Amino acid sequence: MKNILFLSLMLILIISISFLIEITHLQSEEDRQLNVISTLGLNNQTTSEVYKNGEKSVNQDWYTRVIEDIKEQEYEINWKEKVKAYQSPNRAKNLRFTYYKDGFSVKPRTTKIPKSEQDLNNKRPDEIDYITIEDWEVKLKLLGIKNGKKIIPFTGREFNVEKNYAKIEDKNLKIEYINNEEGMRQNFIVKNKPADNKKPLEIVLKVESNLKVFVGRDAISFRNEQSQVKLYYKGLKVWDNQGKELVAYFRKQNDDEFSLVVNTENAEYPITIDPLSTNANWTLSAISFTRILAIQFLLQGMLMVMVLAMLLLVRLVMIMEKQMKAEFLYITDL
Repeated sequence: MKNILFLSLMLILIISISFLIEITHLQSEEDRQLNVISTLGLNNQTTSEVYKNGEKSVNQDWYTRVIEDIKEQEYEINWKEKVKAYQSPNRAKNLRFTYYKDGFSVKPRTTKIPKSEQDLNNKRPDEIDYITIEDWEVKLKLLGIKNGKKIIPFTGREFNVEKNYAKIEDKNLKIEYINNEEGMRQNFIVKNKPADNKKPLEIVLKVESNLKVFVGRDAISFRNEQSQVKLYYKGLKVWDNQGKELVAYFRKQNDDEFSLVVNTENAEYPITIDPLSTNANWTLSAISFTRILAIQFLLQGMLMVMVLAMLLLVRLVMIMEKQMKAEFLYITDL
Protein backbone atom coordinates (compact mmCIF):
# COMPACT_ATOMS: atom_id res chain seq x y z
CA MET A 1 0.00 0.00 0.00
CA LYS A 2 2.91 2.30 0.72
CA ASN A 3 4.17 1.62 -2.80
CA ILE A 4 0.80 2.67 -4.24
CA LEU A 5 0.85 5.90 -2.20
CA PHE A 6 4.39 6.64 -3.38
CA LEU A 7 3.45 6.01 -7.02
CA SER A 8 0.44 8.35 -6.68
CA LEU A 9 2.61 11.16 -5.38
CA MET A 10 5.08 10.59 -8.19
CA LEU A 11 2.21 10.69 -10.71
CA ILE A 12 1.10 14.12 -9.47
CA LEU A 13 4.67 15.41 -9.66
CA ILE A 14 5.22 14.07 -13.18
CA ILE A 15 1.94 15.54 -14.46
CA SER A 16 2.72 18.96 -12.96
CA ILE A 17 6.21 19.02 -14.50
CA SER A 18 4.81 17.90 -17.86
CA PHE A 19 2.32 20.77 -18.01
CA LEU A 20 4.97 23.31 -17.04
CA ILE A 21 7.25 21.97 -19.79
CA GLU A 22 4.34 22.14 -22.25
CA ILE A 23 3.70 25.82 -21.42
CA THR A 24 7.37 26.68 -21.93
CA HIS A 25 7.40 24.68 -25.16
CA LEU A 26 4.31 26.52 -26.39
CA GLN A 27 5.93 29.91 -25.90
CA SER A 28 9.17 28.98 -27.70
CA GLU A 29 7.59 26.87 -30.45
CA GLU A 30 5.06 29.58 -31.33
CA ASP A 31 7.88 32.04 -32.01
CA ARG A 32 9.69 29.57 -34.30
CA GLN A 33 6.56 28.68 -36.26
CA LEU A 34 4.96 32.12 -36.28
CA ASN A 35 5.43 32.69 -39.99
CA VAL A 36 4.03 29.28 -40.92
CA ILE A 37 0.90 28.73 -38.83
CA SER A 38 -1.90 30.76 -37.34
CA THR A 39 -3.37 28.64 -34.57
CA LEU A 40 -6.63 30.59 -34.51
CA GLY A 41 -7.07 30.81 -38.28
CA LEU A 42 -7.30 34.62 -38.06
CA ASN A 43 -5.12 35.23 -41.15
CA ASN A 44 -7.67 33.99 -43.71
CA GLN A 45 -6.71 30.37 -43.01
CA THR A 46 -9.00 27.48 -42.12
CA THR A 47 -9.51 26.25 -38.58
CA SER A 48 -7.87 22.95 -39.58
CA GLU A 49 -4.31 24.27 -39.81
CA VAL A 50 -1.38 21.96 -40.44
CA TYR A 51 2.22 23.17 -40.56
CA LYS A 52 5.23 21.35 -41.93
CA ASN A 53 8.87 21.54 -40.82
CA GLY A 54 10.88 19.16 -42.96
CA GLU A 55 9.23 15.78 -42.59
CA LYS A 56 7.40 16.79 -39.39
CA SER A 57 3.75 17.88 -39.51
CA VAL A 58 1.44 18.58 -36.56
CA ASN A 59 -2.36 18.76 -36.84
CA GLN A 60 -3.74 21.69 -34.84
CA ASP A 61 -7.46 20.78 -35.02
CA TRP A 62 -7.97 19.92 -31.35
CA TYR A 63 -5.95 22.89 -30.14
CA THR A 64 -7.73 25.35 -32.43
CA ARG A 65 -11.20 24.18 -31.38
CA VAL A 66 -10.45 24.54 -27.67
CA ILE A 67 -8.82 27.95 -28.09
CA GLU A 68 -11.74 29.13 -30.25
CA ASP A 69 -14.21 28.08 -27.54
CA ILE A 70 -12.30 29.96 -24.84
CA LYS A 71 -11.90 32.94 -27.17
CA GLU A 72 -15.65 33.14 -27.80
CA GLN A 73 -16.36 33.01 -24.08
CA GLU A 74 -14.22 36.12 -23.61
CA TYR A 75 -16.94 38.17 -25.34
CA GLU A 76 -20.03 36.65 -23.74
CA ILE A 77 -22.61 38.88 -22.04
CA ASN A 78 -23.38 37.74 -18.49
CA TRP A 79 -25.37 38.98 -15.50
CA LYS A 80 -23.18 40.51 -12.78
CA GLU A 81 -24.84 40.53 -9.39
CA LYS A 82 -22.34 43.07 -8.06
CA VAL A 83 -23.55 45.79 -10.45
CA LYS A 84 -27.08 44.38 -10.92
CA ALA A 85 -26.68 44.50 -14.69
CA TYR A 86 -25.41 42.54 -17.68
CA GLN A 87 -21.76 43.05 -18.59
CA SER A 88 -19.28 41.87 -21.19
CA PRO A 89 -15.50 42.29 -21.40
CA ASN A 90 -13.79 42.97 -24.70
CA ARG A 91 -10.17 41.86 -24.38
CA ALA A 92 -9.17 42.76 -27.95
CA LYS A 93 -10.19 46.40 -27.42
CA ASN A 94 -9.54 46.49 -23.65
CA LEU A 95 -13.11 47.64 -22.98
CA ARG A 96 -15.86 46.59 -20.57
CA PHE A 97 -19.51 47.20 -21.43
CA THR A 98 -22.40 47.37 -18.99
CA TYR A 99 -25.92 47.09 -20.41
CA TYR A 100 -28.98 48.89 -19.04
CA LYS A 101 -32.61 48.98 -20.14
CA ASP A 102 -32.10 52.50 -21.52
CA GLY A 103 -28.58 52.20 -22.94
CA PHE A 104 -25.08 51.13 -21.99
CA SER A 105 -21.84 52.33 -20.41
CA VAL A 106 -18.25 51.56 -21.41
CA LYS A 107 -14.89 51.93 -19.68
CA PRO A 108 -11.42 50.32 -19.87
CA ARG A 109 -11.46 46.61 -19.02
CA THR A 110 -8.20 47.19 -17.13
CA THR A 111 -5.99 50.22 -16.62
CA LYS A 112 -2.88 48.03 -16.38
CA ILE A 113 -1.67 47.04 -19.84
CA PRO A 114 1.62 45.71 -21.30
CA LYS A 115 4.15 48.41 -22.10
CA SER A 116 4.60 46.92 -25.55
CA GLU A 117 3.09 44.06 -27.48
CA GLN A 118 6.59 42.75 -28.11
CA ASP A 119 6.92 42.14 -24.37
CA LEU A 120 3.61 40.29 -24.39
CA ASN A 121 4.77 38.05 -27.22
CA ASN A 122 8.32 37.34 -26.03
CA LYS A 123 8.24 37.34 -22.23
CA ARG A 124 6.70 35.21 -19.51
CA PRO A 125 3.76 36.84 -17.64
CA ASP A 126 5.94 37.59 -14.60
CA GLU A 127 8.55 39.33 -16.79
CA ILE A 128 6.22 41.70 -18.67
CA ASP A 129 6.52 45.44 -17.99
CA TYR A 130 3.16 47.15 -17.49
CA ILE A 131 1.97 50.74 -17.61
CA THR A 132 -1.12 52.35 -16.09
CA ILE A 133 -3.47 54.10 -18.49
CA GLU A 134 -6.13 56.69 -17.79
CA ASP A 135 -9.45 55.51 -16.40
CA TRP A 136 -12.62 56.94 -17.94
CA GLU A 137 -16.26 56.08 -18.52
CA VAL A 138 -18.92 56.91 -21.09
CA LYS A 139 -22.63 56.22 -20.67
CA LEU A 140 -25.06 56.56 -23.56
CA LYS A 141 -28.68 56.79 -22.47
CA LEU A 142 -31.45 56.32 -25.03
CA LEU A 143 -34.05 59.11 -24.83
CA GLY A 144 -36.22 57.67 -27.60
CA ILE A 145 -37.30 57.89 -31.23
CA LYS A 146 -37.73 61.44 -32.50
CA ASN A 147 -40.02 62.28 -35.39
CA GLY A 148 -40.47 65.99 -35.84
CA LYS A 149 -40.63 67.54 -32.36
CA LYS A 150 -42.08 64.53 -30.58
CA ILE A 151 -39.84 61.99 -28.79
CA ILE A 152 -41.30 58.53 -28.21
CA PRO A 153 -39.60 57.07 -25.09
CA PHE A 154 -38.27 53.51 -25.06
CA THR A 155 -40.13 51.20 -22.62
CA GLY A 156 -38.29 47.87 -22.99
CA ARG A 157 -38.16 45.92 -19.71
CA GLU A 158 -36.35 42.60 -20.12
CA PHE A 159 -33.13 41.45 -21.81
CA ASN A 160 -32.85 38.32 -23.88
CA VAL A 161 -29.20 37.18 -23.82
CA GLU A 162 -27.34 34.43 -25.66
CA LYS A 163 -23.53 34.26 -25.57
CA ASN A 164 -22.19 37.56 -27.01
CA TYR A 165 -25.63 38.78 -28.13
CA ALA A 166 -28.32 40.63 -26.16
CA LYS A 167 -31.59 42.31 -27.12
CA ILE A 168 -34.33 44.32 -25.47
CA GLU A 169 -37.44 45.72 -27.15
CA ASP A 170 -40.83 47.40 -26.93
CA LYS A 171 -43.60 47.78 -29.51
CA ASN A 172 -41.72 50.49 -31.47
CA LEU A 173 -38.04 49.64 -31.17
CA LYS A 174 -35.70 46.67 -30.72
CA ILE A 175 -32.13 47.23 -29.48
CA GLU A 176 -29.47 44.59 -30.15
CA TYR A 177 -25.96 44.42 -28.68
CA ILE A 178 -23.24 42.30 -30.34
CA ASN A 179 -19.84 42.14 -28.63
CA ASN A 180 -16.86 40.91 -30.67
CA GLU A 181 -13.25 41.72 -31.59
CA GLU A 182 -14.27 44.84 -33.54
CA GLY A 183 -15.89 46.36 -30.46
CA MET A 184 -19.54 46.41 -29.43
CA ARG A 185 -22.09 46.95 -32.17
CA GLN A 186 -25.45 48.41 -31.17
CA ASN A 187 -28.39 47.91 -33.53
CA PHE A 188 -31.54 50.03 -33.34
CA ILE A 189 -34.35 48.34 -35.26
CA VAL A 190 -37.28 50.71 -35.76
CA LYS A 191 -40.32 48.52 -36.29
CA ASN A 192 -43.01 50.93 -37.48
CA LYS A 193 -43.29 53.98 -39.70
CA PRO A 194 -43.66 57.19 -37.62
CA ALA A 195 -46.78 59.28 -37.99
CA ASP A 196 -44.90 62.04 -39.83
CA ASN A 197 -42.81 60.09 -42.33
CA LYS A 198 -41.82 63.19 -44.32
CA LYS A 199 -39.31 64.29 -41.68
CA PRO A 200 -36.05 62.41 -40.97
CA LEU A 201 -36.13 59.69 -38.36
CA GLU A 202 -33.88 60.28 -35.32
CA ILE A 203 -32.61 58.15 -32.44
CA VAL A 204 -31.76 60.55 -29.61
CA LEU A 205 -29.05 59.71 -27.05
CA LYS A 206 -27.85 61.50 -23.92
CA VAL A 207 -24.17 61.39 -22.89
CA GLU A 208 -22.89 61.06 -19.33
CA SER A 209 -19.09 61.08 -19.19
CA ASN A 210 -15.94 62.60 -17.74
CA LEU A 211 -14.69 62.95 -21.32
CA LYS A 212 -15.42 65.70 -23.83
CA VAL A 213 -17.81 64.88 -26.67
CA PHE A 214 -17.05 65.83 -30.29
CA VAL A 215 -19.86 65.20 -32.79
CA GLY A 216 -19.14 64.87 -36.51
CA ARG A 217 -21.36 63.62 -39.34
CA ASP A 218 -19.49 60.30 -39.62
CA ALA A 219 -18.33 59.69 -36.05
CA ILE A 220 -18.54 60.80 -32.44
CA SER A 221 -15.31 60.89 -30.45
CA PHE A 222 -14.82 61.09 -26.70
CA ARG A 223 -11.60 62.84 -25.64
CA ASN A 224 -9.75 63.67 -22.45
CA GLU A 225 -8.34 67.05 -21.39
CA GLN A 226 -5.29 66.51 -23.65
CA SER A 227 -7.61 65.92 -26.65
CA GLN A 228 -6.63 62.24 -26.80
CA VAL A 229 -9.43 60.09 -28.24
CA LYS A 230 -10.48 57.33 -25.83
CA LEU A 231 -13.60 56.07 -27.58
CA TYR A 232 -15.30 56.24 -30.96
CA TYR A 233 -19.00 55.79 -31.70
CA LYS A 234 -18.92 55.38 -35.47
CA GLY A 235 -19.34 53.01 -38.43
CA LEU A 236 -22.96 54.04 -38.90
CA LYS A 237 -24.77 51.74 -41.33
CA VAL A 238 -28.51 51.90 -42.05
CA TRP A 239 -30.77 49.77 -44.26
CA ASP A 240 -34.46 49.05 -44.66
CA ASN A 241 -36.42 45.80 -44.84
CA GLN A 242 -35.43 45.29 -48.48
CA GLY A 243 -31.74 45.75 -47.70
CA LYS A 244 -31.63 49.18 -49.33
CA GLU A 245 -28.97 51.41 -47.78
CA LEU A 246 -30.26 54.69 -46.36
CA VAL A 247 -28.47 57.98 -45.88
CA ALA A 248 -27.64 58.54 -42.19
CA TYR A 249 -25.38 60.75 -40.07
CA PHE A 250 -24.75 61.97 -36.52
CA ARG A 251 -26.07 65.37 -35.41
CA LYS A 252 -25.43 67.34 -32.24
CA GLN A 253 -28.53 68.31 -30.25
CA ASN A 254 -26.79 70.15 -27.39
CA ASP A 255 -23.69 69.75 -25.19
CA ASP A 256 -24.73 66.35 -23.84
CA GLU A 257 -27.15 65.05 -26.47
CA PHE A 258 -26.81 63.85 -30.05
CA SER A 259 -28.94 61.94 -32.52
CA LEU A 260 -28.60 59.39 -35.28
CA VAL A 261 -30.45 60.93 -38.22
CA VAL A 262 -31.88 58.78 -41.05
CA ASN A 263 -33.50 59.81 -44.32
CA THR A 264 -36.41 57.35 -44.50
CA GLU A 265 -38.03 58.61 -47.70
CA ASN A 266 -39.43 55.64 -49.68
CA ALA A 267 -37.98 53.22 -47.10
CA GLU A 268 -39.74 50.02 -46.08
CA TYR A 269 -39.94 49.28 -42.36
CA PRO A 270 -38.45 47.85 -40.20
CA ILE A 271 -35.28 49.97 -40.47
CA THR A 272 -31.96 48.90 -38.91
CA ILE A 273 -29.58 51.57 -37.59
CA ASP A 274 -26.17 50.09 -36.80
CA PRO A 275 -23.36 52.08 -35.06
CA LEU A 276 -20.15 50.62 -33.53
CA SER A 277 -18.46 51.45 -30.22
CA THR A 278 -14.71 50.89 -30.29
CA ASN A 279 -11.53 52.35 -28.84
CA ALA A 280 -9.06 54.63 -30.55
CA ASN A 281 -5.67 52.98 -30.30
CA TRP A 282 -5.26 49.85 -28.15
CA THR A 283 -5.78 46.51 -29.85
CA LEU A 284 -4.50 43.12 -28.77
CA SER A 285 -3.20 41.21 -31.78
CA ALA A 286 -4.38 37.72 -32.69
CA ILE A 287 -1.00 36.21 -31.77
CA SER A 288 -0.89 37.89 -28.36
CA PHE A 289 -4.49 36.91 -27.74
CA THR A 290 -3.71 33.32 -28.74
CA ARG A 291 -0.79 33.18 -26.32
CA ILE A 292 -2.89 34.36 -23.40
CA LEU A 293 -5.68 31.88 -24.14
CA ALA A 294 -3.26 29.00 -24.73
CA ILE A 295 -1.55 29.54 -21.39
CA GLN A 296 -4.94 29.92 -19.72
CA PHE A 297 -6.13 26.65 -21.27
CA LEU A 298 -3.03 24.74 -20.21
CA LEU A 299 -3.17 26.07 -16.68
CA GLN A 300 -6.84 25.09 -16.42
CA GLY A 301 -5.99 21.62 -17.68
CA MET A 302 -3.12 21.33 -15.23
CA LEU A 303 -5.37 22.33 -12.36
CA MET A 304 -8.06 19.84 -13.37
CA VAL A 305 -5.61 16.94 -13.62
CA MET A 306 -4.01 17.81 -10.29
CA VAL A 307 -7.42 17.91 -8.60
CA LEU A 308 -8.29 14.48 -10.03
CA ALA A 309 -4.94 13.13 -8.91
CA MET A 310 -5.46 14.51 -5.41
CA LEU A 311 -8.92 12.90 -5.23
CA LEU A 312 -7.35 9.59 -6.27
CA LEU A 313 -4.70 10.00 -3.60
CA VAL A 314 -7.31 10.69 -0.90
CA ARG A 315 -9.23 7.63 -2.04
CA LEU A 316 -6.12 5.47 -1.80
CA VAL A 317 -5.36 6.76 1.68
CA MET A 318 -8.92 5.91 2.80
CA ILE A 319 -8.58 2.39 1.37
CA MET A 320 -5.23 1.98 3.07
CA GLU A 321 -6.61 3.11 6.44
CA LYS A 322 -9.58 0.76 6.07
CA GLN A 323 -7.28 -2.17 5.27
CA MET A 324 -5.01 -1.36 8.22
CA LYS A 325 -8.02 -1.32 10.57
CA ALA A 326 -9.16 -4.66 9.20
CA GLU A 327 -5.70 -6.17 9.76
CA PHE A 328 -5.63 -4.73 13.28
CA LEU A 329 -9.00 -6.29 14.11
CA TYR A 330 -7.85 -9.61 12.67
CA ILE A 331 -4.73 -9.60 14.84
CA THR A 332 -6.78 -8.64 17.91
CA ASP A 333 -9.17 -11.52 17.31
CA LEU A 334 -6.23 -13.87 17.21
